[in-house]
Amino acid sequence: MSCYRVGFTIGPIYKVFQQATAPVSSWAASYIFSYTMKQLATHVMQTYGEGDGDLLILPYLGFDETGRSIAKESSNLAGIGRYPDRAFFQITTDLTANELKTEIAHCIHETKEDIRQALPGDYLGRDEFVDNELYIEFVIQPSVIRGEPTVKRLNRLLDVAEENAGARLEFAHDYINEIFNAHRNEPFQEIFMDVEQRHNPLALSKDENRGYADISSIAQRINHRDRKASRYYAVVSFDGDSTGKAVEGKEESEVMEFSERIYTFVGDAVDLITSFGGVVLFAGGEDFKCLMPLANASHDRTFIDVCRDINKKFNEVVGAGSDTKLSVSFGVAIAYYKYPLAEAFQQSLDLLDGVAKRQKGKNTMAIHLEKASGQSLTIGFKNDSPLLGKISKEICSLLRDDEKAAEGSEKLLHSFVYRFNELKHLFAIEHASEEHACNLIQNTFDTSEHHGNKVEDHLEFVKDLYRHRTEIRDILTNEGAVDSAASTNGSSAVTMRQERERYVDRISHVLRFIKFFAEKGVNS
Repeated sequence: MSCYRVGFTIGPIYKVFQQATAPVSSWAASYIFSYTMKQLATHVMQTYGEGDGDLLILPYLGFDETGRSIAKESSNLAGIGRYPDRAFFQITTDLTANELKTEIAHCIHETKEDIRQALPGDYLGRDEFVDNELYIEFVIQPSVIRGEPTVKRLNRLLDVAEENAGARLEFAHDYINEIFNAHRNEPFQEIFMDVEQRHNPLALSKDENRGYADISSIAQRINHRDRKASRYYAVVSFDGDSTGKAVEGKEESEVMEFSERIYTFVGDAVDLITSFGGVVLFAGGEDFKCLMPLANASHDRTFIDVCRDINKKFNEVVGAGSDTKLSVSFGVAIAYYKYPLAEAFQQSLDLLDGVAKRQKGKNTMAIHLEKASGQSLTIGFKNDSPLLGKISKEICSLLRDDEKAAEGSEKLLHSFVYRFNELKHLFAIEHASEEHACNLIQNTFDTSEHHGNKVEDHLEFVKDLYRHRTEIRDILTNEGAVDSAASTNGSSAVTMRQERERYVDRISHVLRFIKFFAEKGVNS
C-alpha cells in the first residue's frame, strides 16, 4: 500500500465573480464553485473512504461521503457558497501514482457532470462553461517527503497549476449573467442545484413582487429613505489574518481542529451579518464576500459594529486555545446603488489586500466612500480602536435626528471641516498641547451661530477625534500617526509639523464621512 497526498484547486472564481452585475448573479457565481468543491470532495471520499488511515486533511467541510451534514450549523448557512476553492486529502491505496491520477481524473469528470446536470441547460453557454471554463486541477505527492510541510508544498504546486489553467481561459459566453440577469426574478432555485428559493439569501418572501433582493432594496434597509445614505450600500470583503502562521508546525490533527473551528466561525459570522440586514454571497472559510446596508436604525447599529463583532467572534472561536490573538481585516467599499457591482467588489478586495492587510499587525478596517458626485474619501482604523465605536455612535445619533436637526448637523459638520483646514497651521504649532488644541476647537465654534441642539455633543466628538488622532490610519503610508515631541533638528521639526497637519487632514476625512449620514436625500 502506498500513501499519497492530493491537493485540488477549482476556478476561475474571481474571473466569473467579476462578470456578475447583480447580487443574485454574484451569489450564483460563488455558489457554483462551492457546490463544485462539495461534489468533488464527495466523489473522492466515496472512492477512497474505505482505505486504512484515509482522511480529508483540510479544510473541515462538515459533511460525510454521502454529502450529509455531520455538523450542527446555522439555518442561515443554507444556500450560501461556503466551501473554499482548495482541499487536501491523504489517500492510501495499492495503485501506482499514474493509476491514481487516472482515477482522480474520473472523479473530476463525475464532478463536472454533476455541475452540468445542476445548471439550466436552455442557455447557450452551459457546456462551454463546464467543459472549457470551469477548471479542477490537482497535484499528487508521496506522503513522506523531506523538506517543507506537505500542505505548504501542495499549495505552492497548486499556485502554479492555477496560474497555468487561468492563462488558458477565454470566455465564449457570459453564462452567469445570461441565466441570472436576463430573468433574475424567476425562481431559478427550482432547477439550480436543487436549492429552494427560500434558501437563497437573496430570495424575498412570496408576498413581495420581486423574486430576489437587488442592491437598492439592500441599501434601503437603513430605514432612512430621507437620507442620501439610503441609496448607498457596503460591499464588505474580509479575511482572517495570518491564519497560516497560526497552524505552522502543528500536527495534522491540530490543523484539522483549527479548520473545524473556522467552520464554526462561518455560521456565527453569517448570523451576525444576516441579523443586521446584510447578505452573504460567499463564505469560504474565513474568506467572506457580503453586502450590507450602511446602518440598521431599528438595531441602532452600523456596518462598523457588525465588522467589529465579526473580528471579536473570530478571535473567540478560531483563536480558542491559541497562544496569539487572532484577527480579521476588512475592505469596505461604499458605493451608490447604481455603481457597477463588479467594480465595487474589486474596490473592496483592493482595500483588503492593498491597504488593510499591509498595515503593521493587520487587524485593520479600510473604508472607501465613492459618492455619486465623484467625490471620494478613504479612512482606516485598527479594529480594536475605541474611535471606531465612537464614530458608529455618532452616525447612529445623526440617523435618529429629525429632518430639521439633521440639516443643522450637516451644516455644523461642514463648518467643522472648513474651519479645521483653515486653521491647520494653528494645530501644527510645534509646542501645541492636546489641551491647547481642544480649547481651540471649543473657542472656534463657541459662537451664537453654532449654539443649539446637539452642538455640544458634536464638539465633544470632534475633541475626541483629536484626542484619538493617532488611531486614524494613514492609508497612503500604511502607518498610524506618530505623535512625539519635535526634535531640535530643523528637518525633524519640519517633519513633525507636516505630521501634525496630516492629523487635521485625517480628522477632516472622518468628519466628511460622518457628515454624509446627515445629508438629505434627493427624493425626501
